[in-house]
Amino acid sequence: MKNDNKTYKVNQDALVSNLRMQLDETKDMIIKVKDTKEREFRKLREKCDEEIRRETDKRQFEYDKLREEIQMFQRKLS
Repeated sequence: MKNDNKTYKVNQDALVSNLRMQLDETKDMIIKVKDTKEREFRKLREKCDEEIRRETDKRQFEYDKLREEIQMFQRKLS
């Protein structure tokens, strides 16, 4: 009976140890995936910000050009 209890306790300790090891490995994997996703998100955000900036510059240039044309026509009409 004592031997059975000792064997049970050893097996239980081994099981707990294995589960802790798996939990630690899973936590490490989650951290790595999270870091990778954060880097990917940062790159996408930078790319998006750059596209917005380019589009804004383009639209501002077009706006300024049209504004100059309007001013020119206004001067001609005056």
